[in-house]
Amino acid sequence: KGIIQIMGFDFRSDSSISIFDASQRLIKTFQVNGMLLQSNQFFTNSKIGFATTELNIYQDKFILPIWEMKVPDDPLKSKQLALFDESGSLDTLFGEYDKFIEIDNHYSQTHNYVIDESRDRLYINLNTSPYIQEYDLKSLNRIDYFGNITPSFSIPEKEISPYLSVNEISKRAVGRSAGRGIYVTDEYIILHYQVLTEEWFETTDFSKKRNVLIVYNKENKQLLGELKVKHTLAASAQNYLYFIEDFNPDNYTLGVYEIVAE
Repeated sequence: KGIIQIMGFDFRSDSSISIFDASQRLIKTFQVNGMLLQSNQFFTNSKIGFATTELNIYQDKFILPIWEMKVPDDPLKSKQLALFDESGSLDTLFGEYDKFIEIDNHYSQTHNYVIDESRDRLYINLNTSPYIQEYDLKSLNRIDYFGNITPSFSIPEKEISPYLSVNEISKRAVGRSAGRGIYVTDEYIILHYQVLTEEWFETTDFSKKRNVLIVYNKENKQLLGELKVKHTLAASAQNYLYFIEDFNPDNYTLGVYEIVAE
């Protein structure tokens, strides 16, 4: 089978790359030269659904945010994360949902998350919440819950339900914050979100979106500040941040920036 919809991808310890094809519920692993190594069914367990648009690998096992279908109307009764083995078979469910979901006025259960292998840590954020949960990947226990409501953060004034029309959902979402990702560097944990202004909905040009970074000290989780940035954050490594400065495929441009403490 060919690839239809790539939800996420990550590199394995042997430098091969695994891709999650969400449409076909397949995990495909390729060598760097493009040779297919294996293709396995994924999320075949009808009792859980995936709650992310990413894929992360930890020690050659897959970890993804999920929701348990047995409790669709009460996510606080659902586990938050799933660990899968190399073949894509379910190993363990763990974690708990952010209680902010009770007051965020939004039906979304989508999460952003990142794995810091150097510390065996996973950081996860409900994309409607300003808070971050930290898990120890050795014990699978939550060890911290932190975050701050900063000036640019807001939630919808009226509840946003999946049963509303697309126009009404967009109308009620104006002004709210939408999480785009979590990133870790040697010294910082960074939450990236966009403010959904009227202009945000009127353009497909991501260079015109309003981007905000919330920066925390990695050691003590202290808030260091809110940064309004021009471009969309795409990746991080050491203490460098990689922003997409031009989304045009013919002129795709990454800008590399370093965080410098003042």
